Amino acid sequence: MKGHITKTLIDRGGRKYLEISGSEYKIPWRYGRSMCKITSGILTVHELQMGQEVDFEYETKIWEGDLYLVLKSFGT
Repeated sequence: MKGHITKTLIDRGGRKYLEISGSEYKIPWRYGRSMCKITSGILTVHELQMGQEVDFEYETKIWEGDLYLVLKSFGT
């Protein structure tokens, strides 16, 4: 999918999110860094800017009864 970053790195309750085209996607986060696969470009999730176009993949997962859109990979 393609979309534009509408909010950069969001920290909510120890979980990290990225808003792409108005939808929030959870970022798998371990050891102080993003565990998303970078498919193209050289930018990390920390370096993404608002308005930047990204190509991304996500999956839906359920944690503790809540449904999350989880980022699998992204590229610029």
